[in-house]
Amino acid sequence: MEVPPSLPHEPVMQDLPEEAPPDVYRTVVYHPALVLIELKGVLVYRSASASDLQIQNVWFDVFDGSGQKKPIYVRPGAIDFLEWLAADPRCVCAVVTDMAPQTSEPILDWLRKEAGLDETQLSCFDATTMHRHDDKLRFPDGRPKLQYDVARMCRYCINVSGQLVDENRSFLVVSSLEAVRMKQRHLALLLFPYGAEDVADALRRSSAAKELRDAEQIIEDLLAARVLPESMPDLPSKISATKNTMLPLRLAFTPEKRFTSPGDGWAPESS
Repeated sequence: MEVPPSLPHEPVMQDLPEEAPPDVYRTVVYHPALVLIELKGVLVYRSASASDLQIQNVWFDVFDGSGQKKPIYVRPGAIDFLEWLAADPRCVCAVVTDMAPQTSEPILDWLRKEAGLDETQLSCFDATTMHRHDDKLRFPDGRPKLQYDVARMCRYCINVSGQLVDENRSFLVVSSLEAVRMKQRHLALLLFPYGAEDVADALRRSSAAKELRDAEQIIEDLLAARVLPESMPDLPSKISATKNTMLPLRLAFTPEKRFTSPGDGWAPESS
């Protein structure tokens, strides 16, 4: 897929119709923001295997497209979240993932069907749109570690959706900052990752759903603003965790701890 050299970020000046008041000649039309939602960790939990003991008594939503057919558990509230975001004309909603296309496609098809969306309303950016790790790190098997690159994905957007987006107002919703390029981490809204422990516990599932509702309010404020803040606000749950107040069990760790091995990062997954 060819990346266009650049996209306009500045407001577009558009002529008003002849019947407009004589003292008004032009109006400012802003391109929508690109809002990139991480698939694994934010929207779904991908089980390590079909025999995952932690959640073997919990009904899954769909299998992935890998040869192992791993069960996928969709985060409570994810469908409502996608419906709400896709309906907002101020943004273009897209999913980002490091999974191979054949692995992620059944998950995306399920999400689109449940949310009543098509590929133009909920596109997907895979590993081909990601950037080589800033430190050029590799996994032991030689695969390059990759990171999300908002600017690069904005340039891809015109090829996927055919719509111009405002790079200066575009941002990510992720479950780990390690997956984002260092110089763009101020563009990432951080949620607690949805994992096996959450799938298996009703209280934690409820907490995970509330985090998405909290994220909706923050995103609403971001889309209403003409410029993004210098750093993303914290979710109420993260603020509470910092204050060491009474919290549901799933908030006993911070999302930054998801990657613990030295120099960890992301790479395209094999099917």
